[in-house]
Amino acid sequence: MRSVDRHTSEAESYLTLRQAAQALNVPYFKIQRAARLGIVPVYRLLNSRPYVKRSDLERVMSGNCSL
Repeated sequence: MRSVDRHTSEAESYLTLRQAAQALNVPYFKIQRAARLGIVPVYRLLNSRPYVKRSDLERVMSGNCSL
């Protein structure tokens, strides 16, 4: 897990794992598993819950990676 400071988080669009699952229309557990396996990088903003960058999700999906 990566920790990100507030200045970086303002420039990027972050989603919770649940929001990412809804955005991709996949079950939550699949995003959770992809995060655990390192397929999707996970960030902790100010030591909070796990988030993923929207750009990382788009990169994974454009690479035809199956979740």
